Amino acid sequence: MISPSTTTYISFTKREYKFLPEPYKAYGSDSCSDQYLSEQESPYKLSSHSACVAQCRLQALIHNCSCTLYARDPDIPGVPHCSLAQLEVCYLPTLRDFRNRISECACPLPCTKVEYEAQMSTASLHNTARHCDSKSPFLDLLLSMEGMGPWKIPMISQTESQYLELK
Repeated sequence: MISPSTTTYISFTKREYKFLPEPYKAYGSDSCSDQYLSEQESPYKLSSHSACVAQCRLQALIHNCSCTLYARDPDIPGVPHCSLAQLEVCYLPTLRDFRNRISECACPLPCTKVEYEAQMSTASLHNTARHCDSKSPFLDLLLSMEGMGPWKIPMISQTESQYLELK
C-alpha cells in the first residue's frame, strides 16, 4: 500500500521461458507441447492450455450433471442448462472437486511460459524535508519497468550446448 509521506519504489520484471518439446523435460519431470485441440474439437475459441482445461472441466460437468451453466459455459447442442436444484446439488460440488483433479485432464503444458514479478520498497519521508509540510502530504513514487523488455530464457538441448561450445 502506498501512503502519504512515503517514498515508494516499484519494480516490474517480465520473464519469458521457451522450453524444448518432447523428448526433453520441462517443468521438472513433465514434457511440454504446443499442440492443442483445434477450434472444431473444442467449443472454446482459444487453442491453449487454459482452453484445454476449460474443455476438460466442461466434459466433467456434462458427464456428472448432464447440464451446463447458462452464460458461463458454451451452449452445447442437446445439453440443457442446469436448474437451480442441479446447480446446488451437482454443478457447484463438481466444480469444486474439479479444482483438485485438473491433472487428470492430460492437457499438455505449454512450451512457452511468461512470468511477471513486482517488487515494492517503501520508506518514510521526514516532515523536516523542505518539500514536505503538515498541510500537504507528499508522496514520492518511482516505477521501474526496465525488466519488462524482451527478457527471454530459451532452453537448448545438451547436445546443442556442447556443439555451440566447440565453435
